[in-house]
Amino acid sequence: MGQLLGLLSSSAHRASSSVDSLSDEELYELIENVREDSDAVDYDKSIDFMGPAPVYRITSDAVAKRVYNMDQTEAYTMQYVSERTTIPIPTIRRVLPSHSDQESHWIIMDYVRGQSLFRCWSGLRWWKKLCIIWTLRRYVRELHRLPLPNPDTPGPIDGHGRPLRCHGLPFPYTGTGPFASFRELAGWFDYQQYCHRVRLHRGWGSTLHWPCPPFPRATEPPLVLCHGDLHHRNILLDEAGRVWLVDWGNAGAYPPWWEYVHAAMWKDAARLSSCLPKLMATCLPFILGNYEDIYQEYWRSLKPKMENVSYDALEEEEGYFERLDPGGRVQ
Repeated sequence: MGQLLGLLSSSAHRASSSVDSLSDEELYELIENVREDSDAVDYDKSIDFMGPAPVYRITSDAVAKRVYNMDQTEAYTMQYVSERTTIPIPTIRRVLPSHSDQESHWIIMDYVRGQSLFRCWSGLRWWKKLCIIWTLRRYVRELHRLPLPNPDTPGPIDGHGRPLRCHGLPFPYTGTGPFASFRELAGWFDYQQYCHRVRLHRGWGSTLHWPCPPFPRATEPPLVLCHGDLHHRNILLDEAGRVWLVDWGNAGAYPPWWEYVHAAMWKDAARLSSCLPKLMATCLPFILGNYEDIYQEYWRSLKPKMENVSYDALEEEEGYFERLDPGGRVQ
């Protein structure tokens, strides 16, 4: 009956749900009968341009989220964090493989009655906004203090101890890795910079005017558990005023600055509908730690390069400068 029951059985204290008594086939029937427009949760065609909504309301108190990979890392991370912190996270009821393909699965979880900060922020009083900012700061510190199942292994976690492919920005759409150590993760990023220098040299004959800084390594600890996408659409305010974190699809073990640079991208988003509210953007260093120097000096120089990388051709760049000038004098 479903998957992850061994994981979920530890939550005997959780409140009951209308889907608990349903069979897998009954859940599949509910999923198949959802209406994309009326049952989609927090979905707006005018701003959601990346395709169908992945979350649908299937009963009065439950939703189904489609995850487009077979790793059950999102469900595992949600349960792992929920059991070890005070961060409100929707309770997972079932995990089901997709009937339509072999590359996705469904997470059945509780529906949170409330609104995302994307929807309600502008209507909140200033003191409530400050309370939310303080709460988010506490959540991030709780998250970063959690012991990692495998402290030296970057990327998503699933409780089995194996390295897994990394997804989300700035990785390619299909993911990359897995990385067995922080050193391998840093080496992958440094190699992207190296390949960019190769393309610059081929096109312009020089790399002097385009800085390619190395991956930031001076952090302690090198890896912490990160949510990975603290956009205000993934932060919910429920009817009782509690702040919830949702959409853990990009969560994993990454450097402490990882949370900051991903959130900071939203303050500079090209689409105004995606931009963080001004107060929240201003308070990012307070919420997530002040890593503005890494964002400005490393991440902003890296991101445009990554957007045009042909990952299948990267191996062709190996040894380019060494072959060109064994003396290492290439500029």
